[in-house]
Amino acid sequence: MAGLALKRQWQAATLPPRGWTGDQFFTSQQGHDICYSFAPARGPHRGAIVMTFGYGEYRDLYYEALKAYQKMGYDVWAMDWYGQGRSGRADPKHPDHPGHGDLSCHVEDLHDFVTTVVKHDRQTPLVLSAHSMAGHIGTLYLEKHKDTFDGAIMSAPLLDVYHMGFPSVLRPVLRGAFRIASALGLRDVPTPMADKLWRSFNHAAGSASAALRNPLNIREQWGDLIRQWQTEWQIARPSFGWIVSTFNTTDKIMQPEALRGIRAKVLIGSAGQDGLVDNEAHKTAARLIPGARHVTIKNAHHGMWQETDANYAQWMWCVRRFLSDLGTNFHKNAQHGKTGDFGREDKPRGLWAA
Repeated sequence: MAGLALKRQWQAATLPPRGWTGDQFFTSQQGHDICYSFAPARGPHRGAIVMTFGYGEYRDLYYEALKAYQKMGYDVWAMDWYGQGRSGRADPKHPDHPGHGDLSCHVEDLHDFVTTVVKHDRQTPLVLSAHSMAGHIGTLYLEKHKDTFDGAIMSAPLLDVYHMGFPSVLRPVLRGAFRIASALGLRDVPTPMADKLWRSFNHAAGSASAALRNPLNIREQWGDLIRQWQTEWQIARPSFGWIVSTFNTTDKIMQPEALRGIRAKVLIGSAGQDGLVDNEAHKTAARLIPGARHVTIKNAHHGMWQETDANYAQWMWCVRRFLSDLGTNFHKNAQHGKTGDFGREDKPRGLWAA
């Protein structure tokens, strides 16, 4: 049994997804070279997924999740953000620098990708899948382009930064310190943060948490190996300027009126053991977004797609249920020519938050 479990996890994490196109490129209106790939649905076609990733992440780290979407009947379009993965860099001489530009610059790259490359026919749902930093960008997108996506799956979205062990009352002081450091010339300098925080940005799990994981779970270990093999695609720790820009857009996306204006149905997944993003911000967003569901995977860490079997299974159950309900309501509303309620009252097995 142990051997079969190891083989199954190895295949899920390593084998290229069926129909994978490999690296494709397009240039956004901002002049950004964006790398993407496409994988067709398997079985009955139910819609399309646009996959986006967290800080320092790229498509190769998400084969298992991508193939799960395929198996559920979704075409998958996966793109690397500008400055990450195989996409272009703002400073080719220093490709590992994350830059300090406002994260909102990625919103229009995403919009160009959806409208000029994906070009979904809207006969089936179009869904955004966004992890961590991508959840931050995705929320900005949903607030600005209200009618593009029918749904969004956000795993550990970076709606606000965890206060890094400091009392929450000191958060303004912490933000002020980063702004001062950036203004004093450290804008492009990687922050000298603790290893735990850097691991959270880069692949979400520390050595302490790894010791508690199922030794047969190779998801995290495989991700580490990919990073070691593909050193040319790695980026450095977040710079002072990058973090300041994130603080700025955090204040923007968490405005109550902006969140209330989101029309897409949204699944927000929180990791109970997250040491990077603020789960309280998830609860706030879920209360304000009209079509939102919120779930917490109690024992999961930040990298919810690279978790133990037990945690991964819980998260995938929520994802499947969300997509099933989204599809049902999409087709029902299309028949009647109206937008209906998304069943906020439905709380199977106690997983949906109130």
